[in-house]
Amino acid sequence: MSFINIATFNGQKTQEFNPEKGIENTNIAYKITWDTSDDFEIFLKDPKVSEIKSIVFKNFEIKRIIGLMDKCQDKLQNLTGLFFGEVNWDENENSFFEENADFGLLIKGLPNLEIFKIRAGFKLEFSTLNHSKLKALTVYANGQVFDAIANANLPNLEHLELWTEDETVKSIQNAYRGNNKKNHLPSLKYLGVRKCFVANDLTVQMQGDQILKQIETLDLSEGLFSNIGAQAFLENSDMLLLKKINLNHNYIADELAEKLIQKFGKSINIGLRNPVPIDVETKDFERDDYNNYVDICE
Repeated sequence: MSFINIATFNGQKTQEFNPEKGIENTNIAYKITWDTSDDFEIFLKDPKVSEIKSIVFKNFEIKRIIGLMDKCQDKLQNLTGLFFGEVNWDENENSFFEENADFGLLIKGLPNLEIFKIRAGFKLEFSTLNHSKLKALTVYANGQVFDAIANANLPNLEHLELWTEDETVKSIQNAYRGNNKKNHLPSLKYLGVRKCFVANDLTVQMQGDQILKQIETLDLSEGLFSNIGAQAFLENSDMLLLKKINLNHNYIADELAEKLIQKFGKSINIGLRNPVPIDVETKDFERDDYNNYVDICE
């Protein structure tokens, strides 16, 4: 799997913004593309900009874009969806976004924002993450954002999707459990921990995890999930509370895949597999021996 350019966002069709034509349709999620912050200035000066609900940024001059948005927040109060970093591999790689900045104050200044999605790099930050209406947060990043999420105040967040890499199980769990908080994300229904290097260990440590009694969907797709994780699923009765489980792109042995399907039925998506033999010590097996890799690793 690779990133692809999206045709819709926040329930609206996407379209590249043409500065010569301006905003022709306020029901479009306009894309601001390829180092075109000058085009974004034109976009912000358009008399219809206050009616826009969604903006999609591709490769961007991030500090300048945030600066412009901060200055024009009064024009952006109707925004319900923001997506930063909508690129595919032909255009850029996820880790190449080196000029990231603090998005926390930007989010806070957009009171009607419901969806925030970002593909960033090593410098993504949230100095604060407090919002009463945010419903979906998707973060593709290698940055130190997990503490910020763990300390967030997001009472209406229903969808938390974390594309991880080298994070520890503890930092991931803190993100969805909260730091010493009860009911950290009380409205959460979807938990995605994707592209996860420690998917097996995370699954093992979800035995007795209260989050399984709250969420409806657990998505562990695209990561290093193999037989240890599969066995942990089979031994955890709380997994049966879930309405949907996504394990697409995994290394589960045939025998365990069959057991998972028998136990969880239509609620589980085993998806694409590159099976590792059940007698292999999957915690220490050589990735190269089984073409083992995280599906999205940049």
